[in-house]
Amino acid sequence: MLCNALHSSAASARTAETGRFCGAFCRRCTHFFNAAFEEQRIGYTQSYENSLHFSPRFVAFVEALAGRLSNSYALAGKTVIDVGCGKGDFLKRLCALSGATGIGFDKSFEEDRGTLVPQVRFVRDWFDDRYADLRPDLVSCRHVIEHIADPIAFLRALRAHPGIGPETIFYFEVPNGLYTLRELGIWDLIYEH
Repeated sequence: MLCNALHSSAASARTAETGRFCGAFCRRCTHFFNAAFEEQRIGYTQSYENSLHFSPRFVAFVEALAGRLSNSYALAGKTVIDVGCGKGDFLKRLCALSGATGIGFDKSFEEDRGTLVPQVRFVRDWFDDRYADLRPDLVSCRHVIEHIADPIAFLRALRAHPGIGPETIFYFEVPNGLYTLRELGIWDLIYEH
């Protein structure tokens, strides 16, 4: 069912649970989504691998994005929270480049992977009210919203988080559904989207 779940063997992959995909488009909010998605069937663990940092083109994109965010928001000495940080590659690069302190939240995070950045730590959990003491200057959330069954509720919960103030900057990144459909990018039409 999960497109990016790694399996220990070919036999295990062949017997993996599957789910239905029914593409739907909301004319009101322009959200393109899997109408057959059942959130309770999804379990993000360390076996979920969606990193693209093996691609030189993607790394160049991340470098440029980290530089742009660092310069635009003067992140040196500030706190960045990355919601849905995956394996942490982007957050580590952003903080190493900018001098920010970073905290990444993701159930699929793995320790001892890649370069260690001293001012960055990771929490294998969801970012919610249990972390009310955290006061981020910037919240990044890259390629997460399309994995959420109710993205509006998710965004409202982020905005209502006790550590979020009116000055908190949000950076969201999502796939462009129209590009996917126009260019027939079927690789992005997956159950958990």
